[in-house]
Amino acid sequence: MPLPTTLKNRTIQNMWRSTTKAAALLTSTDDPLFTISGGRVIMTHFVGEFTTVHSSSANSCRIKMNPTTGADINLSGTVQLNALGPIGMLLYLPGDFGDNLELGNVAQGMSTAGFILPIGDLEVECSGSPSEGKVKWFMNWIPLDQGASVASA
Repeated sequence: MPLPTTLKNRTIQNMWRSTTKAAALLTSTDDPLFTISGGRVIMTHFVGEFTTVHSSSANSCRIKMNPTTGADINLSGTVQLNALGPIGMLLYLPGDFGDNLELGNVAQGMSTAGFILPIGDLEVECSGSPSEGKVKWFMNWIPLDQGASVASA
C-alpha cells in the first residue's frame, strides 16, 4: 500500500505534533480530552500526569475514542486509582490496543506504531468522581490525512 501524500518524503521529526490538555479533575462522565478534526491522525504517545494528589475515593478509568461517525471504541482497559495518584504519577497507554492503562513513575512509549484515530473526541471515562486529583494530559501525534489536527477539548 502506498504511503498517503502527507507521509511521502517526510521524516517523523518533521511531522510530529504535541497537544496538551490543562489539568482537570477526573469525572464520572465521558470527559473529552482532545478533539481530532480535519482527518485521521496517528497517536504515538499518550500520557496523563497527576498535578495534585488523588483522593482516596474508588475510581477506575479508561481511554476511549468517540468518533464522529460510529460507536465508541475502548482504546484501553481500566486502571484502579484508589488513592494511587501522588503528584507526578503518570497514567499512560502501554501501546497494545485494549491493554489496561498503566500507572507508574516512568511512562514507556507505545510499544506499537501507534493508534490511527478517526475524527472525533479522545475521552477518559471514569467510574467515580474524586474531589481531588487533577490530571494534565499530553498527546503526541502525526497527521495521517492532509489537514488533520488535534486540539485540547
